[in-house]
Amino acid sequence: MAAYALEVMRKLLENGEWRDTLPGERTLALRIGVSRPSLHEALLVLKKEGKLQQRTKAAWRIQVDVPNQPNGVRKVIFLSPFDLEEFEPFSLHQYTLLNGHLSERGYDLEAVRLASVKSAKPEHFLRKLTQELRPSAWVLYQCGQATLEWFAQSGLPVVVMGSAPAKFKIRSVDVDYRAAAHHAASTLLRLGHKAESITYIMPKDKLIGHTEAMAGIRSATGKNTSQIASISEDIPELRAQLKQILLSKPKPTALIIHRPLQALSIIGCLTQSGIQVPRDMSIVLLDDNPILSHLVPTPSRYHKNTASFTSHLQRAIDHATGVTGHENWVTRIIPELILGETLSRPLKEES
Repeated sequence: MAAYALEVMRKLLENGEWRDTLPGERTLALRIGVSRPSLHEALLVLKKEGKLQQRTKAAWRIQVDVPNQPNGVRKVIFLSPFDLEEFEPFSLHQYTLLNGHLSERGYDLEAVRLASVKSAKPEHFLRKLTQELRPSAWVLYQCGQATLEWFAQSGLPVVVMGSAPAKFKIRSVDVDYRAAAHHAASTLLRLGHKAESITYIMPKDKLIGHTEAMAGIRSATGKNTSQIASISEDIPELRAQLKQILLSKPKPTALIIHRPLQALSIIGCLTQSGIQVPRDMSIVLLDDNPILSHLVPTPSRYHKNTASFTSHLQRAIDHATGVTGHENWVTRIIPELILGETLSRPLKEES
C-alpha cells in the first residue's frame, strides 16, 4: 500500500492539490485510504526525491513548483468507510480495474476513507469534504443510507458501487442478488429440499443487496416459508448462533450464505459439530472469493465477472458526468453459478 500511497501523492502534488504545506498525516491517510505507516513511507520517498521537506515531526513543506490549476481537475473520488487494506479481494480488484479504465480517459482515481459515511448524520462531514475536493465524480462504496440520500439531493455526479434505495434518484451498479438468490433457492428445491428447511445467512450489517436476496429467496420458496438468520463475524458468537440455527425446527438441510468469508467459518464450525457437507447440509454462496477454489469440498457459488462489472461502473460514471447520454439509473449484473461440491439431495428422515 506504500507504493499506492506514493503514486497518489505524486499525482496530487503534480495537480497542485496543495500550495505550500501538506495536511497532517492523519488527514492524508484518511483521504487516500491507507494506513499511516504506509503514508509515512511514501512521504519519506518524496522527501528523498526532493519534493517534500519535513520541517517538524508532523509538518511537511512542498519543495516543488505546483501548477496553477483548479482543485479537483480530472479526478474521481472513491468514497468509503474503509482503508484500501480493508477492502474485500473482489472489491479491491474492481478498484484497481476502475483505476485503469479512468487513467485511459485522463482521470485520476483517489480513495478517500471517511468513517462517518455510515453514520445517521454525515451532513457536516460530507459538506466539508465535497467543498474541499470538488472532483469530476464520486463513487460510493458501502456508504450508509443517510450518505446516499445526501448525495442524491446534492446534484453532484455520483455512482454507487452497490445498491441504492429505489426512492433515491442515484446511479448504481451491483450484482443482481435477487436473481442469484431466487436461482439458488430454486436449485435447492429441485434437489428435494423443503422451503422451510432452507436458511439464508447474511451478515449483521444488512445492506440493500441482502434485502434483495431475501426477496429472491421468498419469491422462489413462498412468502415467509424459508428461514432468515443474521450471523456475526465474531467466531465465538458465530458458533453460538449457528448452534441455535441447527437446533431449530424444522431442521435446516441447506444454507444460502451471502458473504464468502463467513462461509469459511460456518463450514469449519459444521465440520467440528460432525455435520458433513454436502451429505448432511447443502451450501451455496451468493458471492465469490478466489480462496474458495482451494477449499475442500469446493463450495457452489455465484461468480461475478469483475472486468464486466467495472466496465458497467465506468459507463455509469460517464453518464453521471455527462460524457455520454442518459442510461438506466440502475444496473444489475446477473452472476454465473459455479457448481462445486456442496450441493446434494437431503437425507431422508428416518421413520
